[in-house]
Amino acid sequence: MKISFFHTERADWGFIIPSTLIWATSLLITAWDFVHLQGMTYNFGVVNTLGLSLFLIGVSMRRIGKRTLGKYYSYGLRTRKNSSPKESISTSDTPSP
Repeated sequence: MKISFFHTERADWGFIIPSTLIWATSLLITAWDFVHLQGMTYNFGVVNTLGLSLFLIGVSMRRIGKRTLGKYYSYGLRTRKNSSPKESISTSDTPSP
């Protein structure tokens, strides 16, 4: 049985799919405009290298965290009824030694 934390209503798909297609198309048109119409040349400098490095470090940290947490990893925030953050930490699902 698969547990889904984010349930999308069937009625919402009529909005989600077209809006995603419009968003992706606008990105492609923007890139095409800069490259072909404005003749943009891309220079890969120090700031670009730093940004790409930080992005890759962030993606790596997320993948390591996801692999480490295993089944306890969640894309969404889950809360239990009538619990405080302190209780959640002290009553973890892992057995104590």
